[in-house]
Amino acid sequence: MTDPVPRMDPRIDRLRGLLAIGVLVGHAIDLAQASVPNASGTLFSIAMATRPFYGFICVLGFIVLSGYCIVRSTMKRFSLPQYTVKRITRVYPLLIVAVLLTALVEWLAFDSPYRPGMWVLGRDVRKFVVALAGFSGFKGVFGALAPAYTVSFELFYYAVWGLAMAAASGRSRPALLIAATCAIVLIVLGAPLRAALGWFGAFVPSVGMALFPGWLFGAALALYKERMTTAASVIPIWATWIVFVGIHAYCVDAYQLPFAFHVGEFGYLAYCTVMSGLIVILVAAWLARPVPAARAIDTWLGELSYPLFLVHGPVIIGLQFALNAWHVELPFVADLLLLLAAPFGAAMVAMALVERPVMAWRRNFRLPGTAAHAAVPGTATS
Repeated sequence: MTDPVPRMDPRIDRLRGLLAIGVLVGHAIDLAQASVPNASGTLFSIAMATRPFYGFICVLGFIVLSGYCIVRSTMKRFSLPQYTVKRITRVYPLLIVAVLLTALVEWLAFDSPYRPGMWVLGRDVRKFVVALAGFSGFKGVFGALAPAYTVSFELFYYAVWGLAMAAASGRSRPALLIAATCAIVLIVLGAPLRAALGWFGAFVPSVGMALFPGWLFGAALALYKERMTTAASVIPIWATWIVFVGIHAYCVDAYQLPFAFHVGEFGYLAYCTVMSGLIVILVAAWLARPVPAARAIDTWLGELSYPLFLVHGPVIIGLQFALNAWHVELPFVADLLLLLAAPFGAAMVAMALVERPVMAWRRNFRLPGTAAHAAVPGTATS
């Protein structure tokens, strides 16, 4: 019998939580700025100056860690039916809750002059069904759930990885080669595929393909951790950070990346690939250091990351809608603090009522006919 996968490094859980908070901060800044007329002051200036370093750039980190965690969880044992059930039960319970919460917010706020003009729903109610299916990133976002559109891309990467592992008979390294080949084909042929597939062309989204290399980088880090951490440890972290900040700041100033699509499909791919590569170097250099003792705060941040990522959109839109409807006018900082605090409360409720019960069930679930094996500590959220 093979040894179980070692316990998840607590720094990965910590980083997942911090990245989720970074996504929230970026969107809260946007909403507070749009909702508070004539905002000014030192803190407002700081928020606006640092805004490019929140939001989508944190999503890139999420994608990298997703590849790392998923591949790590399948390195020792793999069963396609079990893997499929694990992925579905990991993603959908909280996603369904977030979609229903979004539907409630949009039903209350739809066509109201008090609804913030951010992530507006429109009149296509089919987006609700699309969101429940997890396909918002393919067929259009569902109102305030808009930030969660990248979940669709992760579902796609999970499917590719599962099929690659099945084709490689559970061998991770050949599976990575198969998955990378699939990514290259989809990237190169993405535009003609979208033109030829018609309605189904949306399932080969340009942004989803641009993020795929980052997921594969994370997968490679899981499979070649010792080699990659050794190589990253000789690169000064401060130098990597300077390059990371410099390239990102230049792309923001010169091309409005990642907020607008001004550089074409392959330009966006280049941006996402380079930034994801730098994120992998930073994570690998971090993991090259001795593993610290697990702390409760790291576990909590890891647990909180997915609920916070999913629910923060409808929560901040719903809260700002209520403030507008009640004619509560707040200064920028107070409005921003409220928009930051409320999603934490909602995420903790979702974590207690949905996340933890589902994760407890998943740890003990086995499909009929599959070999039982010990649960891997620290991988419940993978």
